[in-house]
Amino acid sequence: MNTRLRAIFLTLLFMFGMLVSVSVGAGLYFFFEPPFLSYRELPFPTKFPAVRRGEVMPILVTRCSTADSTRTYGIAHKFVPVGWDGVEVTMKAEFASIEPGCGPTWSEINQTSKTMQPGTYRIVGVSDAKGTVRNYAVEWWSVPFEVLP
Repeated sequence: MNTRLRAIFLTLLFMFGMLVSVSVGAGLYFFFEPPFLSYRELPFPTKFPAVRRGEVMPILVTRCSTADSTRTYGIAHKFVPVGWDGVEVTMKAEFASIEPGCGPTWSEINQTSKTMQPGTYRIVGVSDAKGTVRNYAVEWWSVPFEVLP
C-alpha cells in the first residue's frame, strides 16, 4: 500500500509540475509577445521632394503583420521641423488595417496645413498595435522634405 500511495503522490506531483510549467510558459509568452505590426525600410521615402502648404505628402510605407488575419491599429502622426526651428503640426489620428505579410503601400493621409511655416519637415508617427494582452507603440518616420509657401 505504501508503494501505491507513493506512485499516486509522484504522479500527482508530476501533473502539478506540468501544469505549472505550461502556465508559466503561457504567461511568459503573453508578457514577451511581440507586436504583430512592424515597419521596414525606415525612414520612409516621400513621393515628392517638396509640397505646397495644404497639399498631401505621400510616403511609401513598408509594413509587416505576423497576425493570422486582418488586424487594425491606430496611427498618431505629426509634421516635425528638421532642426526644431519651427512649429510641430499634429495631424488627425487615423486607423488602418493590415493583412498578414509584408509589403509597401503609399500612405496619402499626410495633409499639410495651409498655415504651416515653410521649411524642411519630416513626418513622425507612432502606431498603436493592440496585442493579445498588451498594447505596443511602434514608431516610424519619413525622410525630410520641403513645405513651400
